[in-house]
Amino acid sequence: MTDPSSPKPQPAPDTPDASGASTSNVSGGVAIDGQQVTIGNDVVGRDKVIQATTYIEHATIIQTSQPSAIEEPLDANVRSWGGVEFVRIPAGTFIMGSVDDNVLASEAEKPQHTVEITYAYWVARYPVTNEQFARFVEAAQRPIALDKNWSSKADHPVVNINLREALEYCNWLQSVIGKDLPANVGRVRLPTEAEWEKAARGTIEGVLAREWPWGNDFDKRNCNSEENGKKTTTPVGVYSPDGDSPFGIADMAGNVWGWTVSLWGLDLFKPQYRYPYQPQDGREKLDAPPTVYRVVRGGAFNSRSGSVRTAYRYWFDPRARSDSVGFRVVLGPRLI
Repeated sequence: MTDPSSPKPQPAPDTPDASGASTSNVSGGVAIDGQQVTIGNDVVGRDKVIQATTYIEHATIIQTSQPSAIEEPLDANVRSWGGVEFVRIPAGTFIMGSVDDNVLASEAEKPQHTVEITYAYWVARYPVTNEQFARFVEAAQRPIALDKNWSSKADHPVVNINLREALEYCNWLQSVIGKDLPANVGRVRLPTEAEWEKAARGTIEGVLAREWPWGNDFDKRNCNSEENGKKTTTPVGVYSPDGDSPFGIADMAGNVWGWTVSLWGLDLFKPQYRYPYQPQDGREKLDAPPTVYRVVRGGAFNSRSGSVRTAYRYWFDPRARSDSVGFRVVLGPRLI
């Protein structure tokens, strides 16, 4: 990639206590305010392949923002700004969440419903890498401790970044590439939960709601999950194109969890912000107290197949750092 640019582990939230269920740690280690703790388990039901069933249980939910839409369209669906490759996701509807009889799904994913995102937006093809983040640290002169061996993993996703630092990176990247961005692509920020899932899952037209970015059958050859036994990150894009989403977005399943701006709530076991997804109910507030957990998506190298699904939701402390949590950026309308 080129520039720019001592609590015990907790059970997975709302996960059915089914025999044969498997869990794995969300992180090999987490630090909050300098203290090393263990936070949470991820997922998730039985490791069996199922076929996703598409049906609509609720009226379409519409995600808008202020301004309410980005002008349509740009000619190309893939563009690079400041050395970061972005893929355009068109406005329209997609299927979000999981059906009630999905044995892999937690209650936090239900009910399945449709969401309409009324604007086009652009998603970085890859998570932010060590090399990209190191340029931000140097340019901004931020006292952020990178892995001392990061240069040997320059093309791996950056990890051990808390939410505030991810947001600072977005602001810095905006300052670098903002002058080159057409007015209709918005600004650099983290994705909302709905934007992330649509980019991972595809649109509603002509396809089922995919369990994984590539389809409804799990294949460990398509992603860096626990089944591969690598026990660490891999370079971004090494599972492309077979592991890509329908839009051609890489690493949406496994490798590292990705921060979103969306709020989970204060209760680890029952999300305050439940489904159907309501973007105007306060769940996208950037100024929420740091004690409110944020949603992370996608699973990581130490996550089982059930938790690298496109619909799986998980929580993380915004002050925390983890060796399995990173982020990717989007270009979209400003959130309020």
